[in-house]
Amino acid sequence: MHIFRNRHLFAALIAGSGFLLGGGEISARYALDGDGNDSVGTAGALTLSQAEFVPGNDGKALKLNGTQAPEVLDAKAMKALAASDGFSISFLCKPAKQNKYRIVLAQATASPADRTFWIGYQPDLGRFDVLTRGADNRTQAQVGGIGNVEAGQWNLVIASAGNGELQLLTMPLSAESFNGRIPHTPLLGKIRNAGVPLTLGGRSGEAENGRFSGEIDDLIFWNRPLEPAEMAALFAHYRTKKPVTPEFSLADAVKNAGSFQIAELPYFPPGRTERLQAAPVRLDAAKQPEYVAPKQIASGDFRVETVFAVPDWKQSMIRLDLGADGFLFDGVKSTLRSVGNEGINTFKLQPVSVNLGRLVADGRPVRFAIEKKAGILTLRLDGREVYRTAFPRDTIGEVAVTAEKGAAEMQSLTIEAPLLAREFVPVFTPGENGTAVYRIPALVRAKDDSLLAFAEARHDSAHDLGDIDIVLKRSTDGGKHWLPRQTVIKGEKGTHLSSVNPGPVVEPESGRIHLFCYQGLENKWAGGEYKLLHSVSDDNGATWSEPADLKPQLPEEWLSFQPGPGHGIVLRHGDHKGRIVVPGWYVHRENGEKVFASALIYSDDGGTHFRGGGTGMNGSDECLAAELADGSVVLAIRPPGKSADSEFRRFAVSRDGGEHFEPVEIDRELRAPVCQAGMQSSEDGKTLYFSYPGGGNYERNGETRRAGLTLRRRAADRKTWSEPQLIYAGRSGYSDLALFGDDRIGILFEGGRHSSYKDGILFAAVER
Repeated sequence: MHIFRNRHLFAALIAGSGFLLGGGEISARYALDGDGNDSVGTAGALTLSQAEFVPGNDGKALKLNGTQAPEVLDAKAMKALAASDGFSISFLCKPAKQNKYRIVLAQATASPADRTFWIGYQPDLGRFDVLTRGADNRTQAQVGGIGNVEAGQWNLVIASAGNGELQLLTMPLSAESFNGRIPHTPLLGKIRNAGVPLTLGGRSGEAENGRFSGEIDDLIFWNRPLEPAEMAALFAHYRTKKPVTPEFSLADAVKNAGSFQIAELPYFPPGRTERLQAAPVRLDAAKQPEYVAPKQIASGDFRVETVFAVPDWKQSMIRLDLGADGFLFDGVKSTLRSVGNEGINTFKLQPVSVNLGRLVADGRPVRFAIEKKAGILTLRLDGREVYRTAFPRDTIGEVAVTAEKGAAEMQSLTIEAPLLAREFVPVFTPGENGTAVYRIPALVRAKDDSLLAFAEARHDSAHDLGDIDIVLKRSTDGGKHWLPRQTVIKGEKGTHLSSVNPGPVVEPESGRIHLFCYQGLENKWAGGEYKLLHSVSDDNGATWSEPADLKPQLPEEWLSFQPGPGHGIVLRHGDHKGRIVVPGWYVHRENGEKVFASALIYSDDGGTHFRGGGTGMNGSDECLAAELADGSVVLAIRPPGKSADSEFRRFAVSRDGGEHFEPVEIDRELRAPVCQAGMQSSEDGKTLYFSYPGGGNYERNGETRRAGLTLRRRAADRKTWSEPQLIYAGRSGYSDLALFGDDRIGILFEGGRHSSYKDGILFAAVER
């Protein structure tokens, strides 16, 4: 390892050494003082004794205040780095609080054409990401870390490029362990060899509002890509509060890493490839604007090809959608471009932009093909490749061709992929009854076997608070058709009164249906001024009582209580048979800060009086409850974001009917984005059913995202879940479950081609 105290000396050494100095693994280590200048000390001056080393406490951390982007290496030095077959960058970083995306470390100017690589910080997602530019100066790869970063704490960041992959590890040094994943994405060739300086705190020419604020320490460049075990060893090393010195041996660190390991998570291989051939159809924006394929693309590689002819290109706009990613043939502007639904960030950073020019002509058929193979997406126009990128998506969803303007003759549409065929019934659709967005589904079966679907009617926007009502639709034929919408708990339009989080419960013997929801003003959320409304129906949901406020019955320290969201339960077994249990979450204060907690309330007198139950987990929120065969209550808890284990569901069990809970456990089989999930138990309590968006579960190390709604089953006395059953391949979000008939399970969920939550609420039924 070599430590350089002068950047000009460094450049000279690079020129004579080919950058791989002495054949060692560490190319260079940069220790920076508090003014952002290169250290003038020796190795001994850069580190304190092992017992005293804490990032930043040796006085050498670079402090960035968002007003400067100091150059660390010159252009020649960085050109040599990018010329190597593979390299890694590791550093310690403590971000300051900021409100927008910032570049932490970059070899790039403000011009996209000059970028070689950068590492950025996304404060809204609580994660770092890394982007590299391909040698062809067109392709690029981007991978995002796991949302486990909080401002004001030290994190280890390692980006590794080479061996065909771009990988990223981001871990807070406060984490005790890490059993998640290292996100990665395919590289499309060698990294661009560009003579662009390296900067810290932004890019060359970065506007001040885009510069990073925080501290950086122990910045190291490695002359090869690091393996996951080596990344784990570096983390274990830093946790001992030891710096990386010239004597550091990565091989020894791997041997001494102890129990700290990067676990290889299971993924679920794609299904068998099928072929779908659509019949020719004429699309007209004024008459029949859209064709949607009858089957969805599930997981794995795929190929989609359409042949279409446009009578008048100057008057037409034709679009092909792959789930939430769209490609628009804009005849008005004579371009093919990517258009945003809510797909992957790749198309925001590397937009599709093809000048159609002489490639199209009025009436002449156009052959457009999209292929994903081994993580690489390729677009071809009449056999000519026009775009290529890494495509970090597992499931796709609907394939659709739409005439947004004008008309087109779709002569053929061919899909070769693992396909999913299932019937989805729209229950709540955006715009219906003048409501902008429907969200937060809850589902129960009434005593007469009708199904009741509840949701929030968000009148004006998708915002979580505002003018929001609780609405209901009922089905008397197993979810095939739904009766007109009922408003059960109404806010007052224009008053910003929010009625949210429907939590229905059905008493199995009497058939009485209870409905709970939180109600409060938008600007007074979690301030102690709220109502927990309770309404009942004794005619299977046809009519409802005037809601009563249960807040006076709840603990005073609860500043709010929000059900579920999703259904509650009535205990059927054990000492507390007949107890009504309503899971949810409350807000309380700890050391002056508002903290969420997953808990429940319960009633032993049929819903006349309620008490606050036990807390399943502090620092968490949304949860659902199910009963096991012995009468135990299990809470499935949405994991807190910005934690090393935020991709894994938490469970807490109560043996006394929900009054107290055993310590929470992490279930590493259930990997998913931070999102509410549905849970239901069989009538005898011997089987658990669990629904969640499994995006990322279908492709090894894929990014978790709200997509790919998945159903799992588990015997209550076992620890292992069944193989996942893909319910919906497209974007999906919240869900709830209800058993009906002799062998059916109903799934009410947010989902759609364009968005995980803006497209409405759907219903599907599968065998138990």
